[in-house]
Amino acid sequence: MFIKNIFLIIFFCYLGYSAAAQDVTFAFANDSISNNGNSFEADVVISSAAGFKLGSGQLYLNYNSEAFGENVVGNNRLTITRSNVSLLSQTVGAPPFIFDYYNQFITADNTVSRFSFSWQHAFSDGCLSANNVNNSDALLFHIKLDFIPGGQSFFPGLCFESTTLFSDQTFTACGPANCVTVDCNAAPGQQITDDNFDCSAIALPVELLFFKANLLSNETVSLDWQTALEINSSHFDVEKMTDGTEWHPLKTIPAKGNSSTTSNYQTIDEKPVVGLNHYRLKMVDLDGSSAYSKIESVRLKSTLQYSIFPNPVEREFNLNIDADQEGELTVEMYNARKQIILTGAYQLDGSPFSQAFDVAGYTTGIYWLKLEINQAVYWEKIIIQ
Repeated sequence: MFIKNIFLIIFFCYLGYSAAAQDVTFAFANDSISNNGNSFEADVVISSAAGFKLGSGQLYLNYNSEAFGENVVGNNRLTITRSNVSLLSQTVGAPPFIFDYYNQFITADNTVSRFSFSWQHAFSDGCLSANNVNNSDALLFHIKLDFIPGGQSFFPGLCFESTTLFSDQTFTACGPANCVTVDCNAAPGQQITDDNFDCSAIALPVELLFFKANLLSNETVSLDWQTALEINSSHFDVEKMTDGTEWHPLKTIPAKGNSSTTSNYQTIDEKPVVGLNHYRLKMVDLDGSSAYSKIESVRLKSTLQYSIFPNPVEREFNLNIDADQEGELTVEMYNARKQIILTGAYQLDGSPFSQAFDVAGYTTGIYWLKLEINQAVYWEKIIIQ
């Protein structure tokens, strides 16, 4: 009897140790601001020191409603996707009979600033040949949250809800041990009570309150932004786009580094081009990680009265400028590879100006003519036939 009791004690101690050793950690990875500054994206990853076969689960995630608005599920501002490398996209079987191991994905608003995502599994743990959750991060799913149009907050505030009511929602896979349809009544999975939540990857270097571009009376553009929080921030890169295809660096402004108070920044674009000028702010951390603001645009109206004829052109076009224009005019023409293929410099004295340009030797296609006078820049598309 004594020996029997000893074995029972050892057996139950082993069970207690196994249950205590089972753990799970949820974290974020690859966070970024995307879609031209209109969205925030991040991966949700899962790991475990002990390892197990994942069964059903549910996660609750809080977010900053000032950035994304309230009830992101109901307002279609949340997208959850599972790529083919996602653990939740795992399949079982062999061609032509391949089945999704996980199913019944449900996304719902839990509060005005929290949503939940849950999943089930359709087949037993016997269909999995090995643990699919181990001590290295595995992609669970991907989150994309859309910022409020015209909103001023870019701080995602995305974090797992880890209070008692919302934790312990992950289970190991149910049986039976052979590969059949799951039966959690006859062979239930184990509830994992040692769960951990890591939101540190979402700590972007800067909480940006706003970024604005304003055209001033002297035809320069003022670029202003304000931060509420900076954590190990390095600098800000102000970038500019005028051709609709490529961003170029405009100014680099040192950041405060670490600050929990409001900080204001400003720089000036002294040479906006006629037409649309697009600006964005790149916020760079000390470790090199970065995020982008939304895009701000300013339109500069033309004050130089000119015409180009003919356009499209076969052999030669004329640039005509009305009277009352004074200053040095520089002319450059670019091909599709952004190479300068034609240049000229002319002094305007207030009289009408006309200049012919021979393009007979150039291949057909689209070219760009750049005119610059008195720090103002003008672009025109030239089509050579």
